[in-house]
Amino acid sequence: MSGGPVYYVIKVCEEHPAVDQAFVQVLDSSLLSESDKPIDVNAYDKKKGSSTDQKLIEALEKSSIAIESTHKREEERIAGEETRRQEEMVSRKWDEHLKLSDTIDKLREGSDIQLLFNFAKRVREVEKAIGIDNKDSIVADIIDPHETMTQQMEQSLGDDE
Repeated sequence: MSGGPVYYVIKVCEEHPAVDQAFVQVLDSSLLSESDKPIDVNAYDKKKGSSTDQKLIEALEKSSIAIESTHKREEERIAGEETRRQEEMVSRKWDEHLKLSDTIDKLREGSDIQLLFNFAKRVREVEKAIGIDNKDSIVADIIDPHETMTQQMEQSLGDDE
C-alpha cells in the first residue's frame, strides 16, 4: 500500500479525535479479522447496539463527506488553475504577436528580405495559435503573396460590380 492513504487516515484521525478513538476501540476487538474479507452482516447486526460502533460509523460518514468535499474543491482548484494557465498562454501569444508585428513593420522598411521572411513565418505560427485566419494575417502578403494578390483582385472586382 502506498503511503498516501495511510497519511490521509492519520491526518483525519488528528482532526477528528472521535475517528481516532473509534479506530482504537475497533482494532482492539478485531485484530484477528482479515481486511480483504467482506464484513459478516449477521455479526455486524449483533453488535449494532454498541455505541462505540455507532460512533465509528458516524465518524466515518463525516470523514467520508469531508473527503468528498475536499476532493471536489481540489478538482475545482485544478480546473481553475488550468483555465488560468491557458488564458495566460493566450495572453502571452498576443503579446508576442504585438511585438512581432512591430518588428515586421520595421523590417519592411529595411532591405533584409530573408530576415523579414523568417519573422513572418513566426508571426504566422503565433497567429495560428491565437486563431487569426490567413486572410486576416499581417504577413499574408509576405508568406503567400500570390494568394494575397488574388484575394485583393477578387475584392476589387467584387467592389466594382
